[in-house]
Amino acid sequence: MSDKIIVVSISAVLGPAFLSWLNWYLKQKNNKDPASKVARLEDHRIFSQIDTLLSEVKFNIAIKNLGRQELAKTILYKKFEIWQEELLELAKKIDNNDYENLYKLQMCHFNKAHSRFNSFYRLDDYLAEDQECLEIAIRKFNGFNKIRIEYMSQTIDSLSTSEFLTENKARSAAIFVVYAALFVDIINDAEKTFSVLNGELSGKKFKGYTL
Repeated sequence: MSDKIIVVSISAVLGPAFLSWLNWYLKQKNNKDPASKVARLEDHRIFSQIDTLLSEVKFNIAIKNLGRQELAKTILYKKFEIWQEELLELAKKIDNNDYENLYKLQMCHFNKAHSRFNSFYRLDDYLAEDQECLEIAIRKFNGFNKIRIEYMSQTIDSLSTSEFLTENKARSAAIFVVYAALFVDIINDAEKTFSVLNGELSGKKFKGYTL
C-alpha cells in the first residue's frame, strides 16, 4: 500500500489532527537527517498542549444538557490529567535511561493510563448515583474511541522499533506527537460524543442534573 493511500485511509477514520502528523512523517522520510537529537522528553510540547486541553475542558466545553456537560467535563478532565501524569513519568524514565525495552515501557504506561481512567470514579469521592453514571459513560466513551485506542497501541508497536528513527528519545517524541493529535481529535468530538449518550443514561442524575 502506498504512503498516499495510507494517509487517506487513516485520516478518514482518525480525523484531521492525525493527518498533520502523517504529513510531518512523510516529509521527514525524505530528509537526509530525519532523526535529529531530542534533548529532554520532559520538555516535549505535549505537556503544554495537555495543559491547554485541560483549560479547554474546564472553561469551554458546552453541552445543552447540563448533566451531560458535567459528565463530559469530569471524564475528559480526568482522562487528560491521568495521561499527563503517565506520559511525564514515562518521559522521566526515558530521559534517565531507566528502562530496558522501549516498547514494554511504552505499553506499561499505556495500559496503566487506561486502567486508571476506567476505574478512577471508584477511588474518588463520588456519590453512588454519580459513580453509576460515570461507569456507564466511560464504557460508552471508550466504545466511541475504540479505533483510536487500538491504533495508538499499533503505533507504539511500530514506532518503538522504527528503523527510520534511530534513537529511543526520537521514537518516543514521535509517539508523543501521535498522542497529542489523538487527544485533540477526542476533544473536538466531545460535544457530539456526549450529546448522544442515551440508553442506560437517560433519566439518571449526575451531580444533581437529569441526563
